Amino acid sequence: MASLQSIHLYHIPGFRSTRVLWLYLELQKLYENKLGFTLPSLIVQEFKDVTKFRNEKSKFYLEDCNPNGKVPTLVDPNKDVVMWESCACCLYLLETYDIDGVMLDRVNPKERSLYHQLAFYSSGTLDNLTSTSSPVQRAVLALQQGPANMKVVLKKENKVSWDTIIAPYYEQLLLQNGGPYLVGQNFKAIDVIFGHDLYGLHEKLIARGGGKSWLNREMHPQLCAYHERISERDAYKIAFAQTDTWPQTLFDSGRVTCVAASLWK
Repeated sequence: MASLQSIHLYHIPGFRSTRVLWLYLELQKLYENKLGFTLPSLIVQEFKDVTKFRNEKSKFYLEDCNPNGKVPTLVDPNKDVVMWESCACCLYLLETYDIDGVMLDRVNPKERSLYHQLAFYSSGTLDNLTSTSSPVQRAVLALQQGPANMKVVLKKENKVSWDTIIAPYYEQLLLQNGGPYLVGQNFKAIDVIFGHDLYGLHEKLIARGGGKSWLNREMHPQLCAYHERISERDAYKIAFAQTDTWPQTLFDSGRVTCVAASLWK
């Protein structure tokens, strides 16, 4: 069998590319010792200068990688595939490389339908609760505040929706399925999808300076415990960390390589 070429992931730590990286690391752990199957190695192409990345988009990156001008971009030369929406990238990895259906049981209609529903909900709704980085959002901010003075503005309505609709739904889902994860006793791909949103609602908001987490232990006891649980996973810690702090053992295996990305060929 011909050797597999490396998958490439264009990445900025904490951005939505982290969702794809986290899932890849979980799959790598699952299948590292499986006879007769090899998960392609991963080359993480990290953009170090976030401001430059946001403000300087090359023709190469927009045309050959990501017409939305953001991360992630996932390139799998083994299948001649280029993808750039994080939840879609995750589903691709699952359908192509989760051959035993461990992270997503495609035979179980209940699990599969829940994954589809929550993944689309994350990409269409949850990801945008606190986001201000899409081209449309930045264009609106530039018109309102001027391109040199753009500041993150979180809508109060979004916080109300989180507290009254979204968080209660996930609280109930954890109780209904018996926890400790969204589908029940086993950690699944949908925990990666939703886990990235919780990072955005907790760590990322706090890091913005003066920000407050939207996770409230009194209002969201199940979600707080769930967030603490998934954030202790090794793959989570690596995926959300700066790449220069990754453990050397990750590189020693030869399964993951990290290089500086370029907007130009």
